[in-house]
Amino acid sequence: MKWSKRLLPALVWGVPLLLLLPPGELLLLASAVLVHEAGHLLAFAALGEPAPTLSAVAAGLTLRAKRPLPYGREAIIALAGPLANLALALPLLLLAGVGEIGRQVGAVQLLCALLNLLPLSASDGGRALLALLSLLLPLRVAEVLGRAAAAVTLTLLLLLALFLLHSPGGGGALFLLAGLLSRATAGRGL
Repeated sequence: MKWSKRLLPALVWGVPLLLLLPPGELLLLASAVLVHEAGHLLAFAALGEPAPTLSAVAAGLTLRAKRPLPYGREAIIALAGPLANLALALPLLLLAGVGEIGRQVGAVQLLCALLNLLPLSASDGGRALLALLSLLLPLRVAEVLGRAAAAVTLTLLLLLALFLLHSPGGGGALFLLAGLLSRATAGRGL
């Protein structure tokens, strides 16, 4: 029943998202997820690592390495997804003449990159932070610092959620924030 622990959160958050988002916004979100995961896959290939396994989680997709990775490779692969989003977002947001759709695609790509860079334990940012700290410090110290960074981040996200709860039109943003938080606590994955 291991698959049900991973599939149920994906269904709980994914199905309402599919039902609530207009098709255009759903395509924007899907493009950000695909670009993000393609960045991870390119990093796996560039480093000569075996192709990872892909599975659905509460807030999207996750890739799992087939074997434990050295800390440096873990950090590179974890950061490759958000960097792929940034590589697409920045030209679309900074170049003139891309049009409204180009700016929307850029904004969603940028948001995907920023959310994935948060130092939460199961996010790319948390994985990269732990891997980089583990290169410099003993693993136990790195884990304590990683948990502290995650606790501070979750506290700030909770305050943001409370603000959004009392803001006009904040419900949709709160829904996406809840999806992010569920992914942060769902387990490890890229």
